[in-house]
Amino acid sequence: MISFIKGFFDCISGFGLLFRPGIKRFVLIPFIINFGLFVLATKLLSDQLDIWLEQLLPTWLNWLEWLIWPLFAIAMFLIVFYTFTVLANLIAAPFNSLLSAKIEAMLTGQRPQDINADKFIKLILRTMKSEIQKILYAIKWFIPLIIITVIPVINVI
Repeated sequence: MISFIKGFFDCISGFGLLFRPGIKRFVLIPFIINFGLFVLATKLLSDQLDIWLEQLLPTWLNWLEWLIWPLFAIAMFLIVFYTFTVLANLIAAPFNSLLSAKIEAMLTGQRPQDINADKFIKLILRTMKSEIQKILYAIKWFIPLIIITVIPVINVI
């Protein structure tokens, strides 16, 4: 139990390192990109929903909009909730290596290896490939999980 508490406080103290000079950019850049993508996607989908409602709903069914918009908001919340981490990890993957190198250099006092443009491109490709493999692995196991959850006979076993 003591090691759990120590680990919890170590994690909290680690967050303090993220706001030191020279470190913030490796945290803020992926966050801003991810946040911007979700804001843009939500805006585009809500605009598209307006167009769909105008095209699909006859004028006498306009009263249904008060029901459709909250359902859309709930659906968007669930989509963002379940996809934010996946997309955030995909976007932040190249920055995580640089972030860990900077933190290690800050804590140990040793200068990290210089990363030139060629190494950075290889790092981006390697980390993106790794993240995509993780996503595909999760999807591979998610599909059977959904199947055994939905089928009543298998679900009981």
